[in-house]
Amino acid sequence: MEKRIDTPQVIIVYVTNQSHQALQSTHALHSLQPSQALQLSQALQSLHLPDGASLVPPAITADTFPPADTASLVPPAITADTVPPADTASLVPPAITADTVPPADTVPLLDRLRQVIVSSAASCRPKTTVNRTTAVNAFERFLRDRPSPAAPVPADSSAGSAPAPLTAAMLTPDHLRAFELWHRDQQLSLNYSACNMRNLRSLLTHILGRAHSSRLFETVRTSGIAPQHPDVSRDALRQLFTLPLADGTAEARVRDITEFRFRANGMPLIDAAHLLKSQLRDGHITFYRHKTHVRATVLVTPRMQQLIDRLSSNDSPYLLPILNTAPSSTAATVPADSSAGSPPVAPSPSADRQYARQLQLHNRTLRRLAARISPDLRITTYTPRHAWATLAYDAGENINYISRAMMHTSTDTTRAYIHGVSQCHIDNITRRTQAFLDQ
Repeated sequence: MEKRIDTPQVIIVYVTNQSHQALQSTHALHSLQPSQALQLSQALQSLHLPDGASLVPPAITADTFPPADTASLVPPAITADTVPPADTASLVPPAITADTVPPADTVPLLDRLRQVIVSSAASCRPKTTVNRTTAVNAFERFLRDRPSPAAPVPADSSAGSAPAPLTAAMLTPDHLRAFELWHRDQQLSLNYSACNMRNLRSLLTHILGRAHSSRLFETVRTSGIAPQHPDVSRDALRQLFTLPLADGTAEARVRDITEFRFRANGMPLIDAAHLLKSQLRDGHITFYRHKTHVRATVLVTPRMQQLIDRLSSNDSPYLLPILNTAPSSTAATVPADSSAGSPPVAPSPSADRQYARQLQLHNRTLRRLAARISPDLRITTYTPRHAWATLAYDAGENINYISRAMMHTSTDTTRAYIHGVSQCHIDNITRRTQAFLDQ
């Protein structure tokens, strides 16, 4: 038989049968209040047990514990499912895939790339902004010529609708390999293709992160090849500098500026363009290179002064007639009584545009002048710099001094400017070595 006594938080069950008699009691003893304990005692005293029956406390098992205490007996296994959501990322890092790109990048990729260009323009060099814009424009032409087969068509669109625009989430290495082949089909140079790839990768790093963007570009070439500048002989330079041209013409001006740059230790055209008259003092020109901001001083020889007098204009602050915009800052002027000074600030956008036009003009004019000397002769705005390094080396000058005169930060860069070693130079070394032996 079974007899039950219910008290607050107490259940006493008396069970008896033919084989044995037992009393089972379940109770959350740790939470029993004094009044409840008194009530329990009175209930037990009023209970008349048959012969042989006894109070048997139940075995303490996980099944007999109240639900509140079960967790303390059997702690749950710690798995990724039981870790709070905030910690799950640290246990199981998600794979970086196109599906994990933030929702903000669902806007068209071209729009997103141009947003990055605009937002980063203030912290970049003007040339970097130009290169990035060129890369995005080329990528836009590529997408227009070769629509992406991976671009999905919206489910609710009618048949024949144009595919959805390419987004950052949809970009794959296949797109970039096709972009690289597009350069080749357009007969564009390898260096141009590599430059576009580098700038696209830089922009996508802002959108997708460095790890994701690097993986996208693993199968395309991002490094160019060193340009092979023409080797111009000393005789060809003499012919160029003595070409009979009418004074005041564009050809005569380009010829004289090229000779001045050669005699000024192969000064780059961009540095020559920004030279100010105030930077010519005591027979020397002191300036900072626009590329490296290395401070340099160049001796002005009598022939260089003749070229300056012929080219200089009285109403311009510039030393040479290349730019006619107002200088962006007087910071380019190095104080006469100081060995230090501040590098020049970035040129204004109008000066950049004008310099780009002048660079094209100089290269076109030099090609025409070279054709007048020889059909096979090729002269560019790089020629004065490379020719000066080669002739100085052939003249037996120490490469460390040549590097210093060219404002290079390393002699490795200077060696790249030198077009081999002439046989005349080798012959002179042979004579000097044998003369040293015979002393």
